[in-house]
Amino acid sequence: VHRAPSTRTPVDKRRNMAGVAPTPTAMIPWVHVVSQPASLSEPSQNDVRCNDALIQVMLAEDLIPSEDESVRRVKALGKLNEIVAEFVRQAFEKNGHGDQYNDTTSFRLKTFGSYRLDVHLPGADMDTVMVVPKHVLRTDMFTILYVTMTQRPDIKNLIKVEEARVPVIKFEMDDFEFDLAMARLEGLSQLPEDFDVTDDRHLKHVGDDARSITSLNGVRVTDTIRNLVPTMDTLKYCIRALKLWAKRRGVYKNVLGFLGGISIEIMAARIGQLYPKALPSKLIYFFFYVYSNWKWPQPVGLTPINVSSCDLSLPVWMHSNEAQDRRHVMPIITPVFPAQNATANVSKSTLAVMKEEFERGREICKRINDGKANWEELFEPNDVFAKYSVFLQVNAFAPAQVPVDEKDPNSVTRTSTEYYDMWKGFCEANIRAVVTYVECFPDAYAELVHPFQRNFKRPRTDDENAPHEHLWYLGLKFNREKMKADGKKAPNVTFPISQFRKRLMNWKNKKDGMELKITAPKRKDLPDFVLNPKDNDEEIELKEESIEQQLLTAAQKTGADEDAEALLSEGTGGNSTGAATKRAADETA
Repeated sequence: VHRAPSTRTPVDKRRNMAGVAPTPTAMIPWVHVVSQPASLSEPSQNDVRCNDALIQVMLAEDLIPSEDESVRRVKALGKLNEIVAEFVRQAFEKNGHGDQYNDTTSFRLKTFGSYRLDVHLPGADMDTVMVVPKHVLRTDMFTILYVTMTQRPDIKNLIKVEEARVPVIKFEMDDFEFDLAMARLEGLSQLPEDFDVTDDRHLKHVGDDARSITSLNGVRVTDTIRNLVPTMDTLKYCIRALKLWAKRRGVYKNVLGFLGGISIEIMAARIGQLYPKALPSKLIYFFFYVYSNWKWPQPVGLTPINVSSCDLSLPVWMHSNEAQDRRHVMPIITPVFPAQNATANVSKSTLAVMKEEFERGREICKRINDGKANWEELFEPNDVFAKYSVFLQVNAFAPAQVPVDEKDPNSVTRTSTEYYDMWKGFCEANIRAVVTYVECFPDAYAELVHPFQRNFKRPRTDDENAPHEHLWYLGLKFNREKMKADGKKAPNVTFPISQFRKRLMNWKNKKDGMELKITAPKRKDLPDFVLNPKDNDEEIELKEESIEQQLLTAAQKTGADEDAEALLSEGTGGNSTGAATKRAADETA
């Protein structure tokens, strides 16, 4: 067990064979890493039987990309490499360093995330980042490169996201979707020929550019996981199956406080370290066995946490902002410097939902091992609407007609989804805030606030002027016993909901016509397109959130937590007229 320096009383360092540490007395700033395998047993005949059945289900679910798709991906990446090379050459020339351009040391195009780990699903998009020296400016990306891309007939659906925390260019080429970011090493005029992205020293060359650090760490996390797990060829099937499980069971959306791709990969990688000879089916069983018994908030990690590296002053989990990090209920720590919690969005309620699913998975896998169940049962969709009788319904409205010139109050309008896309994105990025608000308000008596993974767009009518509408749902369970003991007849969620609405309506980028309505319908009053969705009514396609976005979430402060704590500390006393924080949420979607 490796431990970062601490003045706290150490917890018992013993582990059982599942790698589960004893319950800590407090949140601790170190992780229990795997120093040796828990088992080196060879697969049994029963293991082989279970694994063969799993692979058949994975093939039927189309979880394994074809050889033809893999070849086409490599070709598409080769084409993108040529596009980036020409862009970097032009940028060198524009900035007065054309004679210094070199195909080997002037840039690197790196893939990361699920594709880099070879755990991607068929048709998945590819996360890429171009690593460039100081002679290429970030503005060049959105002028030279973007303009070049607009002129290529083989590039479609081109979008530049210039003002985001991690600026990217999104596009489609050769039937694959790409996200292209930039990491700029302003301390170097050329990249080393033996450039190793996992070397912490390269972070010194980034300076204080947080955007480049986040983009670079996306690659560093992925490559480090590859290097730490000796049996990645086996583990990748386990990870693909776990992603299907998480999507079907509604626990796969980092922005809502559930798992993301990176957190599943770190959790599974730890199982791969513990059981290096296990087949994918056995790894899945051990995954559910270990994490259904895990003593949260004991952190999950693959490497010791380095407080500092190469004299760099970067925020590290449980060292730079310990008071905030102590609130994390399910820490899963990235294996590179600076270490971050990839599941910082998880709340008390979403953790409870996931723990229930871990236990369900363990029981089903045990019955599969005993020949009493099949893998299809593990992947059965979770009917969350049947589990609750009380819901919160969040409706976001945005105008279908937007002004051609926003600066002109008398501007003509055009039909567009631009405002809808903006408002929907911002609302979804903040839906988890309502969980925190309701959880922290005593008079709400909330036992569980469950944000549903799926969200819905109301079907359009023939009226092209009708506003666009998007809906999110949360299931509520109340502590009736405590409510009765306190002499209350009903829970009060009006106040926390009003604070949540105020938070979103104060968005600095909000446009005229963007509205928000929050109601508490009964199940019988839910829209038919929600209870009986068609493919074109509901957002069924759940794309994996980029690893950059997940790392950004890990590194940034959670404003909802601060607001909710302020709401309590200002003494509402159960009155819905209490004075809560008025700080406006300035986050962008």
